[in-house]
Amino acid sequence: MFSAAWHRIAKSRAKLNPDAEVECHRYRGSTWYVIRDPLSNAFFRLSPVAYRFIARLSRDKTVEEVWKECMVLFPDEAPGQREVVRLMGQLTGANLIQSDLPPDASMLFERQRKRQQKELKGKLMGFLFLKIPIYDPHDLLTRLLPFFRPFFGRFGITLWLGIVIYALFEAAGNASALMDQTQGLLSPSNLFLLYVAGAMAKLWHELGHGLLCRFFGGEVRTLGTMLLIFTPLPYVDASSSWSFPNRWHRMLVAAGGMIFEFLLAAVALIIWANSSPGVINAIAYNTIIVASITTFLFNINPLLKFDGYFILCDLIGIPNLGQRSLKMIRHFAERYLFAVRQTENPSESRSEASWLSSYGIASALYRVFLIYSICMMLVGNFFGIGIILAAIIIILWAVIPAGKFLKYLFTEPVLEATRARAIAISLGGVAFILLLLAVVPMPEHFRAQAIVETGSHANIFTETQGTMHKLVATPGSRVRAGDVLFVMENQNFDHDIEIARGKLRAARINLQQLSYQERARLAAVQAEIRAAQEMIRTYQEFKDKLTARAPMDGIWVAPDFQRHIGSYIRRGVSLGQVIDPAEFRILGVVAQQQASYLFDRSLRSGELKLYGDGSEVLEADHFRLIPAEQTRLPSPALSWQSGGEIETDPQDRFAVQAIEPFFLMTGEIRDPSHPSLFHHRRGVLRVHVGYRPLLWQWTRALRQLLEARLKN
Repeated sequence: MFSAAWHRIAKSRAKLNPDAEVECHRYRGSTWYVIRDPLSNAFFRLSPVAYRFIARLSRDKTVEEVWKECMVLFPDEAPGQREVVRLMGQLTGANLIQSDLPPDASMLFERQRKRQQKELKGKLMGFLFLKIPIYDPHDLLTRLLPFFRPFFGRFGITLWLGIVIYALFEAAGNASALMDQTQGLLSPSNLFLLYVAGAMAKLWHELGHGLLCRFFGGEVRTLGTMLLIFTPLPYVDASSSWSFPNRWHRMLVAAGGMIFEFLLAAVALIIWANSSPGVINAIAYNTIIVASITTFLFNINPLLKFDGYFILCDLIGIPNLGQRSLKMIRHFAERYLFAVRQTENPSESRSEASWLSSYGIASALYRVFLIYSICMMLVGNFFGIGIILAAIIIILWAVIPAGKFLKYLFTEPVLEATRARAIAISLGGVAFILLLLAVVPMPEHFRAQAIVETGSHANIFTETQGTMHKLVATPGSRVRAGDVLFVMENQNFDHDIEIARGKLRAARINLQQLSYQERARLAAVQAEIRAAQEMIRTYQEFKDKLTARAPMDGIWVAPDFQRHIGSYIRRGVSLGQVIDPAEFRILGVVAQQQASYLFDRSLRSGELKLYGDGSEVLEADHFRLIPAEQTRLPSPALSWQSGGEIETDPQDRFAVQAIEPFFLMTGEIRDPSHPSLFHHRRGVLRVHVGYRPLLWQWTRALRQLLEARLKN
């Protein structure tokens, strides 16, 4: 209730800044007040008790008089002197309080100093997510809003649902083709289109945030570029929506980017499904990927402070979920591990405590995974500078927090009575984790790029041009030589045959009408007859070729055939294969760094995932090593130019001459009749080689990566 520093502010006079904006919010049935500084765009959430005190501040009363007034009016809820000192420090430091506090009162506002340190730390830790403000888009969004306003209602919702549902039907009908095209997604020839599509999609995404924020009355004053791991992408600052009293409006602004982006993905999918291969088709496909899959992976993920995080906070009614979850973990540790009697519980109910603790554990585990992934990506792609950046990340996100935890253990006043217990439990926990990582054997695997191949197969090409009319043999079914696979149509051939038959009839009539004196024309008329007959025979052959037949016994494989129904197909287009499943095998390409797995360990079972069909896992076994080093790939599908991971000689136009030697391994597929299999289809093979502790596996992987980069 009382504070030793109270005398420093008791006689001062203060009032809430007239420019401050105050909104009343409801969280989980409780009332809170949100104060926003329009200049700095800073937000503070106050309890009703704290707001009652702040609202009564004026130049006519001292801080102590206002505090005593609250004690009389709200004896059970009035804030204590310590809370008032802390509250005044926060709001004064944020320029939300006008006061005549003496200069030495600044020492009371330690929290303001910590806030500045936190902002600086945030900028240092976010150097891989650097934001560069460029432009004030407020006027532009205001001019654009009237054009979009009619769509922010029932009509817009109906139209959005209609387009998205239609696109989903298109996706279901072209699922195989949609997945198969991912094989060339990261090929060098597609990277530029992928980035352009990504930048345009993210600009459209940010437009969604900005327009919805303006629609509900907020301000958007910053449009800039965010260097997301050195990749420039647009961003807008729509944080003014945090002050909206209606939580559904706040959620819609947070979800606005994803709503716009899913619409873009749906339109792109419709264009892709109804266009022929080419630049437009490729741009549409790249847009589908960046506007749907990346949105699911990043924006909707609540463990990252992107759109999904803010939506979750408002959906469950727990603001500042990330910060409060860390406080909840600390409370549990102090209360139940360190046996601290007096510890602050940041939750207000059991359900809120469950949310905070669950989110705190999940976000901590995800942070470890994120640090590892970013560091491996930086070292693997940039190496020299990547090692430096990875070291900085480890220092900022791991070493410094560990140092703060040690400082907390040895200096935190709350642990004064139980410090020995806290240190012992902490050291024991670290020792247990290290023991688990260094001693307990865990499954060990290695991955390799692979293709499936069969010794007996036949590619099915269109022998003439036409419109795809009907699929006769179901893909994945067994066919015999001569069975009809599909039928095409080309009415031009029928027309040409009729014309040729007409010429033949006319020539025969001319032949019959020739008189004895006109026998000199006999040879010419006979030549016309032969030409007409040859024309009929030629066009009849073209017409016969519209019906494709199996050249051999086997399985008819055509994963993306449905998308061709009704389309015009040129001559020479590959539409599938007839394969002999009894001869299917796996060919895996193993880099030299992983060769020790092949020579030192027994190759046990394996799993194969084919590109474009990641939901299917094919079991494999009976692995054998081809002991000699190889330099020529078994298929160009494995090369970097085709979207694989093997770098090949750029001078080799066939893309099969690898720059570095490798080893080949073979294996057998347990279900060779699976409909996803066809000759030279690419995938990823994961082979189980035994059990070893995770720490040993991680150390080995890091050493192999460093050796590979140093060699290059």
